[in-house]
Amino acid sequence: MSKENYTEEEQRTLAAVEAWKDAWNAKGEASKLVDELYAGKCEVFTPFQRVYHVRMGQSKENWRNLEIEFEKIWKKRTQTIVNCVVQGNRVSVECEVEMHRLDGEVVKGWYAAFLTFDKDGRVTCDHTYMDMPPLKELVNGPEMDMVPELKKAIQRILDSQ
Repeated sequence: MSKENYTEEEQRTLAAVEAWKDAWNAKGEASKLVDELYAGKCEVFTPFQRVYHVRMGQSKENWRNLEIEFEKIWKKRTQTIVNCVVQGNRVSVECEVEMHRLDGEVVKGWYAAFLTFDKDGRVTCDHTYMDMPPLKELVNGPEMDMVPELKKAIQRILDSQ
């Protein structure tokens, strides 16, 4: 569908998705991603890991800390949206990611996210499906040696379940 066929709401939604992608790609933007691009009341859930990073009405503090610490293990990370379906204020995206860890390992993968935006273009609901070990397993992963605070950030998320 060409852009002229999108409603005004869908055009705003697509612009918000682009800002969401760019914040994830830019080093040092983790707190902006959480604080500015997600609504004050939002839900962030990774069903395959069975973890709520934030439940509706819960503080985003633990999730913000996790994103900030997780970002530190990467020299560079890039996500590319390869498929996007928008309807009103909802979008489904399929993304390809390539992440370069501090220890030199390159991690590539895919994930899908289902996002809902408020009238201001901020995410209110994010259900992300990715092929990644559960957070309980990541606590003992090699990333923990690179960024020791990451383990604490993961544990705070797990404790909030």
